[in-house]
Parts: sequence; C-alpha cells; structure tokens
Amino acid sequence: MAKRIIIAAQSTNRVIGKNNALPWHLPEDFKFFKQTTSHHAIIMGRNTFHSLPKLLPNREHLVLSQDANLSLEGAQVFTQLESALHYADQHHRKAFIIGGAQLYAYAMAHAKALHIEELLISWVNATIEGDSYFPIIDQNIWHLQQEQHVQKDERHAHAITFRRYTHTQFLNKEYL
Repeated sequence: MAKRIIIAAQSTNRVIGKNNALPWHLPEDFKFFKQTTSHHAIIMGRNTFHSLPKLLPNREHLVLSQDANLSLEGAQVFTQLESALHYADQHHRKAFIIGGAQLYAYAMAHAKALHIEELLISWVNATIEGDSYFPIIDQNIWHLQQEQHVQKDERHAHAITFRRYTHTQFLNKEYL
C-alpha cells in the first residue's frame, strides 16, 4: 500500500484558497511542496486541477470528479477517492491528497478508514481573507511530530511553520 498523506497550506484562520487560487505567494512553501510530492501521485478535485498553472512535473495527477466520462489531458480521472487511492497503491510509494476543501473535508473525516497516515501542513502565520477552508485538525487524532519555522522576509510576506502530524493509529508504525 502506498503511504497516504494529506498536504495543505492554511492560514491561521484555516483559509486555503480564494477564488480557486492560493491567496499568498511563499517560495519556501512551493519548494517544500515540490520536494515532498515529486515522483509520487497527487490526488485532487477537478477545480484544484484546473487551478494549476500547468501539469506539475514528475508527479502523476489523479483527479476526482463526479463526471465518470470526464477526460483530462495528463491526468487519470476517478469518481471516488477510494478508487484513486487503490490506483496509487498499485503504482506509487506515496499518494498525496492536495485539495480542495471538499476533498480535504472528506479525507480528514475518513482518515482512519482510508489509512491516511500523515498530515503535512504549511501553517501560514497570518489571518488571510478567503473562501475555502481546511477542516479543524483534531489534536486527539493527529499527533504533532515535527515543526520547522521560516521567518517572514523580503521573499515571504508571512512567516510559515511546516508541521508534520501522524494519525494516532500509525504512531508506532515502523517504516522500511
């Protein structure tokens, strides 16, 4: 089974987007996302796929849509998250769920059943105006394992805290 991970960037007020776009430009967050997801599957909703400026190199794009007949150049289309995860299990070491809000809400609510092991959050240390939100992270389910801080500077309008959480059911799991 591929390791299953949710990856997101959110502001302190849980905003993840505005008008189907990121409401910030933070090079260190882009770098982290690229390094973390490269050579793995990325699973997203149709709107998230359309918000990408182009296909992200070195990643397989798995897109969820209610339209079973949808065809997207450069992407595999699935009608259920479970099907996309099963596909990733067959073809990849890791599968990253990258949004949007509806997919995050479903994945977080069903994380145990879906065997989602980790949550990688780029915490944007600011209150941001937006229209899509990340679900509340239940501290009884997600255990904070690691934090790394990036200070606000000339390239970053906001400080960022990279946080890695492990689902409680996987806390003692050994990885090869």
